[in-house]
Amino acid sequence: MLRLFSLLCFGGCLGLTALAAVPRTSRVYLSGPDSGAAVPWEFKCSAGARAGEWTTIPVPSNWEMQGFGTLSYGKVEPAESGHYRHRFAPPALAAGDRVFVVFDGVMTDATVRLNGQPAGEKHQGGFYRFRHEITSLLLRDRENLLEVLVDETSADAGVNRAERTGDYWNFGGIFRPVWLEVVPAQFIERVAVDARADGSLVVHAFVPDARPGLQVRSRVLEQEGREVGVLPAMPCTGGETVVAGKIEGVAPWSAETPRLYTLETALLAADGAILHQTGERIGFRSFEVRKGDGLYLNGRKMILQGVNRHSFNPVTGRSLSEADHRTDIALMKAMNMNAVRMSHYPPDPRFLELCDELGLYVLDELAGWQKKYDTPVGQRLVREMVVRDVNHPSILFWDNGNEGGWNTELDGEFARWDPSGRPVLHPWGITAGINTAHYKVYPQAQALAAGYTTSWSYDPKEVPKMGEYPLIYLPTEFVHGLFDGGAGAGLEDYWNMMRAHPTLGGGFIWVLRDEGVKRPDDGTIDVQGNSAPDGLVGPRGEKEGSFFAVKELWSPLLLTGALPAAGSVMQLKVENRYSFIDASQCRYVWQIRRLGRAGPALPVASGLANFPPLAPGQTGTVELALPPDWAAGDVLEIRVEDPAGTELWTHAWPLPGLRRLRALPATDGPRAPEATVTAEPDHYVMRAGEVTVLINRQTGRLAEARSGARAAALRNGPRAVASESELLSVSAAQVAGEAVVTASFRGALEEVEWRLRRTGWLDCTYTYRPAPEASSQGVMFDLPADLVRAKHWIGDGPYRVWQNRRRGVTFGEWANAYNDTVTGWSGWTYPEFKGFFADVRWLELDTAGGLVQVVTHAENQFVQVLTPRFPPEKLQMSTRLEVAPAGLAFLDAIPPMGSKFSRPEMMGPQGQKPLLQPSYRHTVSFLFDR
Repeated sequence: MLRLFSLLCFGGCLGLTALAAVPRTSRVYLSGPDSGAAVPWEFKCSAGARAGEWTTIPVPSNWEMQGFGTLSYGKVEPAESGHYRHRFAPPALAAGDRVFVVFDGVMTDATVRLNGQPAGEKHQGGFYRFRHEITSLLLRDRENLLEVLVDETSADAGVNRAERTGDYWNFGGIFRPVWLEVVPAQFIERVAVDARADGSLVVHAFVPDARPGLQVRSRVLEQEGREVGVLPAMPCTGGETVVAGKIEGVAPWSAETPRLYTLETALLAADGAILHQTGERIGFRSFEVRKGDGLYLNGRKMILQGVNRHSFNPVTGRSLSEADHRTDIALMKAMNMNAVRMSHYPPDPRFLELCDELGLYVLDELAGWQKKYDTPVGQRLVREMVVRDVNHPSILFWDNGNEGGWNTELDGEFARWDPSGRPVLHPWGITAGINTAHYKVYPQAQALAAGYTTSWSYDPKEVPKMGEYPLIYLPTEFVHGLFDGGAGAGLEDYWNMMRAHPTLGGGFIWVLRDEGVKRPDDGTIDVQGNSAPDGLVGPRGEKEGSFFAVKELWSPLLLTGALPAAGSVMQLKVENRYSFIDASQCRYVWQIRRLGRAGPALPVASGLANFPPLAPGQTGTVELALPPDWAAGDVLEIRVEDPAGTELWTHAWPLPGLRRLRALPATDGPRAPEATVTAEPDHYVMRAGEVTVLINRQTGRLAEARSGARAAALRNGPRAVASESELLSVSAAQVAGEAVVTASFRGALEEVEWRLRRTGWLDCTYTYRPAPEASSQGVMFDLPADLVRAKHWIGDGPYRVWQNRRRGVTFGEWANAYNDTVTGWSGWTYPEFKGFFADVRWLELDTAGGLVQVVTHAENQFVQVLTPRFPPEKLQMSTRLEVAPAGLAFLDAIPPMGSKFSRPEMMGPQGQKPLLQPSYRHTVSFLFDR
């Protein structure tokens, strides 16, 4: 393969008038550039599935995900090895060229041979880039044989402790790309930059074996290629040359404004000829931790809203593609996140490039889940990590391990290779004036957010202590997801409390994905019990309810307001939580809609406008002038958009026009002359047209409802959710052409009135007293799940809610087909069909017994549709809760949901038992249709 060249002119700055061919580093891939374009190599696995046979395997990949060896989770064993062979033709070389073979990630120990000769020492450490010079071993006139022996279990016990005992899947193999790097005899090995927001730029260029008379010079270009500035040339001094200066007029980098530039660094001969030139993207930004205050970027205070991310794909394991990286970043930014933590190892470099480009703040982490590297190997791996990643403006912190996996002897190693001096964190510990404590229950988190220090006990009664200055609170893991718990459940309480304190640095939710692998042996999704299903999204990126709760809570523009009590001007409060973007750069789009099931469609009223000027951190108001007939609509929606037109969140307010739903039982449907009721031995029989309703005389409950000859699936209710009630009396009457059956009870359920109207609508008015010990409060009916096919409703949706996860849903009209998803465990179809749905005004269930329509007559009432299933009880940890086994329930209170480690009552006010009225009286109306 020919060397890559480019034309470059330093012209006006250097006094040169001729263009010259500029030698650059050539990269020749031996593998594919990522898992999406892998290349087959010869392969043999030592043990497990398909052991002992020479065949082929795609590179890069993890061999377990290709059907070799043994899948394992968090274990050093099994100790399998893979033998790789790859034959390649040599690249075209000029005289004096040097050639390196580069591996971007091999799990775990790698011994490399070229044409039968060792290429270098065994490399230990699976997440790090390493290289061997092979210039003298390369056959330039014929085919070469590259061999790599990969030991999944390292010969170094410290490497195994740090990398292979973590809370994640373990994989083996060459899982990141392999390439040849061709450079001229005199070359720049690497550069490390310190680029500040004011344009100050220091470039550290490393030139091995530099001969006398060489110089290093750097220049900065815009992405479009226009030169912005040039730093003066400096003579090479030893292995490191420092070039410094100031570039005027650069735009600072931030996640909100991710402006990048190209840095070109040239190695010059004594006569000014360019011997070698490198180029990479950089950003100018200044990050600082102000002790006792907060995190500052480019002089602006910032709060990190982030998530932990493993490198993971359910089919390819830890070997990822460009599409994987872009998908993960798109998911994070769609949740209004601005940060990501690289738990618990450094990621693919392409992911960091995209964080630079698309705008995400990064915590880059040395491996060490809860056990640390020994110092000698740790020093080498810190160097490999920092040297590879040092020039990414997105990286704010280096993490030295995780949760006790810190080797504090390595803290100083990061600064040796990072001229910008990024702070070093010990996730779960206290470093650099920052408390990163994980998974504190609400009272403890409240103390930490106020700047106190505390022990690692989970005892909420522990006495916090204040140090000499308040600590910045930045939990690098919190609200730990598990199945459908944590993450969005409890987040509102934590986030509101944390933001109330001035020293908040932010927080990182655990974790982005449910890490379920698609097993090559049987094709099932395996989440390792309760170890891996902790995500905001499913293994393939399926969005769970918590995804949208986070999106709403972390919107950088908060909008609140109430409908006008009089007139047509709506007052909206706007809070700008951006750090760099003025609210005037964003816009809102509003519309008034008539919902399809609420009546005939009306013309849509709509408008759009930019927000008024409002600086980051400020709060202001917006007056929205609604049309004079706004109250005739069903719903007002206001979509808030960022400067690129991307939705931050859409707010919705039910409008008075929805009152038509309450009139449906009196006005809709065919009118029969009158409804009748007759007494039979076991039932009162109510009839109106084709509708027949049977009320059991021994229970006072609905026994059956038919439209024509077809029996509806709904029956055996209402019953109090909390406890049984004893029937005291039941009677029937005809009143003004309507059939009425009245039952009274002793117990939680006190009274039920059944009223069949001429239209065929059946009203059920009930009175009950809540039972304080119960998590759900209301009444329920039987509805067999196997008879239900779909639902369609007007209310909050499309996702279900918990008491402490009411965010992430929007009032509107929604529908979905039946599914039996067990969140984070099986099914993976979202939104889940079963569960609690908020503020439901109208509901239609498509069942094998016909359609069942329901109109509720109370705002903010919950409807339970069927009984959601949960994973096996032994796996539920603190997400375990009791849900009444109902087919259809109408509720005034629903249970909160815990996280992996905390019961809901320890997660804030919304996790407590709600305040209840002494009694509740509601009406729901049913229509049964064939």
